[in-house]
Amino acid sequence: MLDSPQSLIAGLQRAGVEVATGEQLPALPGTRAGQVLRLADERVAVYPVIHQIQPTLPGLGPGERAWRQPGLLVIYAGDDGGTILLLSGLLGDPLVPSPPAQDEPYPPAVAVAIVQAAERLGVTPAQVEVLAFAEQPWLDDCLGLPPAGQTCSGGPLDGWRIELQIGLERLTVHTDWVGGRLRFAEVEGRRPAAPWAHRRTGGAA
Repeated sequence: MLDSPQSLIAGLQRAGVEVATGEQLPALPGTRAGQVLRLADERVAVYPVIHQIQPTLPGLGPGERAWRQPGLLVIYAGDDGGTILLLSGLLGDPLVPSPPAQDEPYPPAVAVAIVQAAERLGVTPAQVEVLAFAEQPWLDDCLGLPPAGQTCSGGPLDGWRIELQIGLERLTVHTDWVGGRLRFAEVEGRRPAAPWAHRRTGGAA
C-alpha cells in the first residue's frame, strides 16, 4: 500500500520513473507539510496525512486531480495523460470533488466552541475547522472532565462533544447544550474516543 510520500516515490521508481524532490509546501488542513515531486517536466504535490484525521480536499481548478490513500494525499495540476495514468495505476481513480453542500448553521454550543478555540490559539474563527460534533449527555457539570480535587455537582446535563482543527492543532471540546459551560479536553489531559454523530468540513463563517 502506498501510504506515505516515501512509499509513493518507491512505487514510482519501481515503475521506472525518475523522481526528483522539489520545494516544500505548506500543510493543508488534515496534513503535514508537503513536498513537490518532479516526474520529468511534471510537478506533483504530495502530503502526508495526519493519523486519524480526514484531510480537507482543496478546491480543484480545471485540469487538477487529487488522489487520497491512508496517510497520503496527492495533487496533480497538469494535464499530461501519461502522468495521470501512472498515478491512477498506483493510487486508484482520482477523487471527484463533491459539489458544495448548502451550509447549515451549527448548534449554538458548536458556535461558542469555535469562538473560544479561536481566542485560545489567537486566530480568527474563520480559521477553525469543525471536524465533528455529537450530542452527549454528561453526568454532572464537570462535563466528563473533572479537574483534580474538584467536586462535580448537578444532575445529568445534555451537551455536545466537538472536534476542532486549527492548522496542525486538534482540539476536543465538551460543552453543555447551549455552550454556557465549556471545557477543553486537552487542557484537562483527557481525550474522548467515542464515535461521532455529525461530521462537517470547512471553516466557520
